[in-house]
Amino acid sequence: ETAELQFKILTRLPPLKEQKKQLLDLIDNWEGVKMLAEYMGKAYEQQNVAFFTEILKNKHSRRVLVGTKTTYELLFTERNTKWAEKMPLIMEQKPTLFFVGALHLIGKDSVLALLKKRGYTIEPVM
Repeated sequence: ETAELQFKILTRLPPLKEQKKQLLDLIDNWEGVKMLAEYMGKAYEQQNVAFFTEILKNKHSRRVLVGTKTTYELLFTERNTKWAEKMPLIMEQKPTLFFVGALHLIGKDSVLALLKKRGYTIEPVM
């Protein structure tokens, strides 16, 4: 992604009032957020996709991590769709290693799921 694209995404986020509420939720639940971050780090290292899936199923965790449905769609669904369209073209040119955040790897609209739909085989690398 370019910095310009990321800026455009930021300008489409929900109103500041909603962003403020999400930030206050983070502050109000800071100890839980820190603990969740530790668990997420361990789950990522262990390639425990089920853990991240459960996080997104939990309304409170999902709201704290990704905000509203609109925010989730902007930050994850739209970007994952664009990446899944561009990645095959990049991979055809040369071997490529892509880095994405853990939440881009889970769910029906994840980068992995979208690439699988395009016929790619996905295997973890340690």
